[in-house]
Amino acid sequence: MDRADLSRLAVVKLGLAQLISWGVTFYLPGAFGNAIADDLGWSGQQVFSGLSVALLIMGLVSIFSARLLQRLGARQVLQYGAGLNALGCCMLAMCETPQSWFFGWAVLGVGMRLSLYDALFAALAALFGARSRALMVQITLLGGLASAVFWPLGHGLLNALGWRSAVAVYGCLALLSGLLVSGLPDSRLPVLNAGSAAPAPADTTAWIPQFGYALSMSLIAFLS
Repeated sequence: MDRADLSRLAVVKLGLAQLISWGVTFYLPGAFGNAIADDLGWSGQQVFSGLSVALLIMGLVSIFSARLLQRLGARQVLQYGAGLNALGCCMLAMCETPQSWFFGWAVLGVGMRLSLYDALFAALAALFGARSRALMVQITLLGGLASAVFWPLGHGLLNALGWRSAVAVYGCLALLSGLLVSGLPDSRLPVLNAGSAAPAPADTTAWIPQFGYALSMSLIAFLS
């Protein structure tokens, strides 16, 4: 397979994987939140704050994602993220208490960090170099269609199956997103070898912007 064919294949597979990953996580409360609140007798704020928990976890674990990309490669990181998204959806589908609800969203937060754009862009940069920017734009556009696809899909599943089975279907779709990246070439972030210059001392305040990002995303989710 030549480079052009590989890039087209990457756009289609990674774009679909991103569309699914965003749809089964970020847009899940919009499709099922009201039905879940009515069924479990919770407030809407309690249900929708689960996404805020996931976004906080995303920010807090961001500092570890680069290490995983170095050790495992982007393909494996994307697949692990898809697996965690599937697990989180299954936990939500079976939850009965607020504690289990928020724990499921915490698992989804880790899965979202691993399955969304960080690992994706690292894979593209390693595989395609300077050409990766154009591919990133194309894949981001495909991922941006998640709301248009998963809002009607989620409501259709809700009406046909009920919210628990519908969320379980979302978990199966999350596994499908992992299969979509399984055939792509693996890539790892470069690591310093023994002959490289010594790394700079760790910045003990590096968590501050990540935490700020998590707070801002949580505020956006709360206000929406």
